[in-house]
Amino acid sequence: MYRIKSIFIITCMVFMLFSCKEKAERAKVYHDAIVKATAIVTDSVIDYADVIHSGNRTNSLVVTENYLSLILRTMDSVNAKNNFEGDSALRVSSLGLLGFYKDYIRQNFIPYFSTLSADSLNENELLIADSLHRKMMDDEVQYWNNFNNAEKDFSNTYDLMSLEE
Repeated sequence: MYRIKSIFIITCMVFMLFSCKEKAERAKVYHDAIVKATAIVTDSVIDYADVIHSGNRTNSLVVTENYLSLILRTMDSVNAKNNFEGDSALRVSSLGLLGFYKDYIRQNFIPYFSTLSADSLNENELLIADSLHRKMMDDEVQYWNNFNNAEKDFSNTYDLMSLEE
């Protein structure tokens, strides 16, 4: 009888071990999909800034529309991930960061570049574009911190570091 109980307990422990590892592996796939999709947008902001500072209105408008399209596609992709076993913090914080970019660009850059008549920006117009970009980077910090904290919390909650080899 004691032997049967021991075998049962060992079997349960092995099952739990594999079950936890499987959950961590699923969590890693979910995590990586959201983090990588979000990183494409956040990394692209550097290229976007270069175009803004190029002084060319037409290029700035085209790249702004392309960047906005990337943001919207990424938001759709992240939103399609839903929650991970009821945990929505990573997805919600990603959507918050992406939504910030979307709203800021729609409310500031598109109207600004659309009001300019000449294709080549003068020094004052470049200063305004630079000011808009600096404000975006300053305002982004709270959204970036939320996303970064949610990513760390998710990684710790599901022990994703244990899967790194």
